[in-house]
Amino acid sequence: MHTLEHSLIMLLLLTQLLSARPRLSLAAQAAIVGAMVLTLVVPIVPVELPWNWLAAIVLPVLLWQTAQPLVNAHRPFKIEEILLWLALALGMGGMLALTADLSIAGTLLFGVLVASMAWRALEAEAPQASYLGQFGVLTLAFLLTEIDLVIEARDVYALMLLGGAVIGVGWGYASVQIALRLPGGRKRDAWSIAQVYLAYGFGLALGLSGIATAMVSMAAYLVYGARRGVWDSSALQLRPFDSRPIFGAAVAVLAFLGWQMHVALTQPLLLEVGLGLVLVSVVVWLGRILKISLFRVEHPFARVLGRAGLLLMAALLLWPRPALLNPEALALALVVAVAATVVTRWAIVPTLKLYQWLDEAEMDVEHPDQMADRFLVKNALLSKAVIVTPDTPLLELARLLGERQPGCLPVVEADGRLVGLVTESDLFIKKSWLPQSERFYPTLFEEPIALEQLPEVYAALSRQLTAADIMTRKVVWVKDTHSLAHAIRLLMRYDLKCLPVLDSDPGSGGKLIGLITRADIIRVLTADQSTDQS
Repeated sequence: MHTLEHSLIMLLLLTQLLSARPRLSLAAQAAIVGAMVLTLVVPIVPVELPWNWLAAIVLPVLLWQTAQPLVNAHRPFKIEEILLWLALALGMGGMLALTADLSIAGTLLFGVLVASMAWRALEAEAPQASYLGQFGVLTLAFLLTEIDLVIEARDVYALMLLGGAVIGVGWGYASVQIALRLPGGRKRDAWSIAQVYLAYGFGLALGLSGIATAMVSMAAYLVYGARRGVWDSSALQLRPFDSRPIFGAAVAVLAFLGWQMHVALTQPLLLEVGLGLVLVSVVVWLGRILKISLFRVEHPFARVLGRAGLLLMAALLLWPRPALLNPEALALALVVAVAATVVTRWAIVPTLKLYQWLDEAEMDVEHPDQMADRFLVKNALLSKAVIVTPDTPLLELARLLGERQPGCLPVVEADGRLVGLVTESDLFIKKSWLPQSERFYPTLFEEPIALEQLPEVYAALSRQLTAADIMTRKVVWVKDTHSLAHAIRLLMRYDLKCLPVLDSDPGSGGKLIGLITRADIIRVLTADQSTDQS
């Protein structure tokens, strides 16, 4: 059994297994090699596999493994890296054109595909991924599930991709909101995997591109989830194939599929494998001489060569040669995959801005009191609000916050309308994470700052800045007729110390009438308990 679907799923599995972290142990490497050796054995009991169902089971988790390097990918500015990648792609295509009776276009396209897959395997040793290693995996995915749509419905397929991406943007936001309501640990990790399958299913059910829906939603889920604290740190660590149980299950599936595929070794095939290994060895050797990060010198030569060499051998052994005689499908899949890679990567920033707008809009929505609790906010309104105006100097803000326990100052206009809030965190250094990065930099008043410059910056800015310059303009607030339970939920959800309270009288125009703090709520609840006991 040697079909294109069979080969695609095996190559997808192998690419993701070789890119797993931490570094593969000798036992893991031996298991992967053993699974590939089984392709040379004639299966005793051939099994007819349902490729559509198998792809639906395997593909989402494979795409999830692709999402993290995709959102962290950088533009390959170094000319040496691009030239070395092109040498591998052209060398592989040229070798096949010489050794096999295939079209030149088909062999060159296959060389580009294999070069991207090999680059992806090598990136497991590198500190950061590049665009060059991302589109190969997506090409395999499009060939496996959607190439018929690309060929038969070219006029509308772009709309299907766009529609899937739009659904992915919405589902990425919704899935993070759901994750935040789940307890941390295994339940959130399980949901992280489940939401990928749901995204893929939504895309298919709506007649759109399931791959586009899954990729966009996963990219959004990763970056937005890191910002909202879905994981313990802003640097995401969860990748399915980094988990030993999932890794072991994937190796077992690879071994079974290898056993079900019989590849007959021929002299031309052995020659191609040998020449391919020589080509990869030269590329790795040149990469180390040029000090490209992908081929770091501190890693043993054999280990770096082993990743790319094993994947290259598998591609040569498994890929059905008749598929290269008419390369239209491969060409279209490569084009779609490159477009999806670039669009997904560069759509992250505007998507995050949209999510930020949604979060801010949610803060501004007036939450109706739907609970029948016996305590309302006005029952706990014991703290008299110390208010400031937009032109209150920074030094005065610091003095008031130092003297007052609530830790926040409402900023109001002359007519009593709330326009912002100043908290202790607005006056202190914050940690701002670089987009799509595990690095951060300290900021003060939304500007980067070196810690040793802090005294000079405060001295220079304290006489210039006012409350209007540093206040938080999107304020979470409650009305005096809202339930106390609602106020507690807001304090917990946004990790606040206090909430401005607005007058619920329609004639007041929503003027500020006070603050409610955690201490106020505690006093009311403990007083109620004391009353019940007496």
